[in-house]
Amino acid sequence: MFDDERYRNGSTADFNALGITMSDMLCDRVSNNFDYFLAGRRFCRDIFERYAGPLTGSANHARLLADSITGDYSASEDVHAGYVRLDANWGKLTLVAGARYERTELEGSAVQFNEDTEEFTTRHASRSYGDVLPSVHFRYEVTPDSIVRAS
Repeated sequence: MFDDERYRNGSTADFNALGITMSDMLCDRVSNNFDYFLAGRRFCRDIFERYAGPLTGSANHARLLADSITGDYSASEDVHAGYVRLDANWGKLTLVAGARYERTELEGSAVQFNEDTEEFTTRHASRSYGDVLPSVHFRYEVTPDSIVRAS
């Protein structure tokens, strides 16, 4: 489950009253999320904390309704499983065989926003599926110090 709230103060008047621009809150360091998202310079926490109070306390600090609601979702997943196993020996040959069955059931809901009508609609989705996962393992003892295996 995720409940996201997004706000923004994009008022130049609020920034001008503080004598800063949005770019003044950026560090010289770049955002480097393990080379996955290279989003450019990032906010410096100490500078941001210095100016956050007046910016968030302003009447221009408003909730982004569509972004806040469409970022919310709930989801659940249930997996049930069972396993059957057979062991057999024939002299130097050993067999281990089995099968695992997994049944997965997924359900989720999220909100879709129609920009033309400005209406929110809750969407639900579900999916169920089952899988059989067989396995066979052979072990053959050629000599006490030499074993051949196959799976």
